[in-house]
Amino acid sequence: MNETIFAYSLIKTIYETSKDYLDVFVPFILISFPEGRKEVNIEALSKEIKEKTGLEVPIHALNTIITRAVRTGYLTRKQNKCFLTDKGYKAISQIISKREEERRQINSLIEDVKSFIRDKYSVALTSEEILAALDLLIKKCQLSLIIFFNPKAVEEEKFQTDIDKNDYYSHYLAEYLRLARDQKPDAFNTLQRVFYGAIIFMVVKRENGSEINKKFSKLQIFLDTNFMFSITDLHYPGICKPAKQLFNLLKKYNFQLKVFDFTINEMVRVLQGYMKESHKYFPTIKVDSIYSNLKAKGWTSENCIQFISKIEQKIGRLGIQIEYTGIDLNKWEIPNDNRYKTISTYKLDQNPLGQKHDICSIEKIKGIRRRPQREIEKCIALFLTSDLKLSKFDFIELGHKDNFTVCEVISDKFLTTLLWLKNPKTIKELPLEMILSIQSEILIDRVFWDKFYDTLIKLKKDGKISEEDIATLVYYHQIQQDLAVISDFDKSTPEFVLEEIEKSKREIDEDTKRKIAEEKKKLEEKYTEEMAKRDKQNLERIENIKSKLRKKADRIAKICANLIWFIPVIPIIIIGIVLLKLGIFPTIIKSIMIYAPFISSVLSILSFLGIKIDIFHVKNKIYDWRFNSIYKKLLFGLGIEEDKK
Repeated sequence: MNETIFAYSLIKTIYETSKDYLDVFVPFILISFPEGRKEVNIEALSKEIKEKTGLEVPIHALNTIITRAVRTGYLTRKQNKCFLTDKGYKAISQIISKREEERRQINSLIEDVKSFIRDKYSVALTSEEILAALDLLIKKCQLSLIIFFNPKAVEEEKFQTDIDKNDYYSHYLAEYLRLARDQKPDAFNTLQRVFYGAIIFMVVKRENGSEINKKFSKLQIFLDTNFMFSITDLHYPGICKPAKQLFNLLKKYNFQLKVFDFTINEMVRVLQGYMKESHKYFPTIKVDSIYSNLKAKGWTSENCIQFISKIEQKIGRLGIQIEYTGIDLNKWEIPNDNRYKTISTYKLDQNPLGQKHDICSIEKIKGIRRRPQREIEKCIALFLTSDLKLSKFDFIELGHKDNFTVCEVISDKFLTTLLWLKNPKTIKELPLEMILSIQSEILIDRVFWDKFYDTLIKLKKDGKISEEDIATLVYYHQIQQDLAVISDFDKSTPEFVLEEIEKSKREIDEDTKRKIAEEKKKLEEKYTEEMAKRDKQNLERIENIKSKLRKKADRIAKICANLIWFIPVIPIIIIGIVLLKLGIFPTIIKSIMIYAPFISSVLSILSFLGIKIDIFHVKNKIYDWRFNSIYKKLLFGLGIEEDKK
């Protein structure tokens, strides 16, 4: 039986009363004394703790905890030996009683998880398999803290756990976590204690655990593309929610939240890519890409254009400052540093511009810091990302692991957990939300999906499968889980695709096919309705823009028409003034009056013939000419053309 899980739960329970991270571990020392003995040396005590609780407590932390136990009267110490006092001996029974209560609740939880998986997925798992899956999920959560608190332990713990059978089971566990959060409060509280206890345990991995409460100095946090997409709701909801929670927390800490101008350009490039690749994704199949979520949301090219056109305003409204560097990644060259060449081994599918973006971000943070930093609380600036591969590259390849320095790139999961450790009262549930986001969606790897899709299209082109085969596969409920757990990308062969199609056909009976057809129709109708709604909104937006342009053109055209109409009048006024000065103006007036009847007759004849001389009509013609010219120019400048009627 995995004793570590029970120990984690007990850690959180004890913390609720002690409120001190290191004091929490005193009870574990007491119950780890060899049975029937009241003295033990420190090395033997360390082994007993590991054997009885599953916790590996470093010697430096064990010494500090023993000091706490001596101070509270539970132990005495002479050199390398510890002695259990009467007070300590009496406390053991109470601690064991608490541990057994935790064990009972966790065993009840495990049985409930077994029933859930059996009923929903028709899979029978043992208690040990479920505990192993839970332990794996916890280790993934602990990993970033291990890296930060004790870099030497990374090799022992492995930087990243290989995907194996237990990882497959963790998908089931993630589904249960969501269910428990919404419908089973007692089970969810038990899970919370386990996860929070696991996080608290990481404090003992730090050389000086008491420094965990150190305050942050002035800190600039630059946000990566993926994090920006999350806080602007372009990722799946399970990913966006914890990111936005962390973002709001960062604002409460008064950190300076910034984004590089070339990161905004990277966001634009990614969204432009959706316009070209949206056809590869289906609303019912979830792939680990914002393109998949945008397709599910019904985004079109017009939505992308709208978002891009106002991206700076959206960022500004979030309270994020844009750091203008003037860097064009198309022209920027990666520094001649062999360490940067290894990034492709961590991010195999990254395009050149994406690679430049990551390295340029690291270089800019280095420039802001000026020198290596050893305390995250005083590191001046950092680059916050959701990309664990990038943070891993930075940690290992740029020497931070060996030199015990603070990485330029910090993962959002680590920063979330660290902030919780610094202030668990204020940030009660944030880390667990972040943990849940790791497994909150069963997503298909993007690289694998690209290969799978290309294979699917090739088979259709070669006439080996039909549209109906593809529809059956797409709407087959198991396809998501079948593809989400595949780690071998080379498995996306024609044979594999054909096998999945045949499997979907076998699993789907006639009644299910009918339901799929109905569901497909509903989805298409919903999609069409959504598109019509969006088209209406887009048309209204365009008409609003045109209305503003018309008002602007109207204002300018009126000014021009008035000026042009008034210009011929100016010489007449000047001549009149001159004649008046010369004293011959009255004579001219008399002459005009003599010829007035003749002029009136001529105008009447012209009017009868359909020829009218209307100076105000001329003014209107001038207005129309200028309005149309200006309006057309304004439309052309925005890339908008009026419909030809």
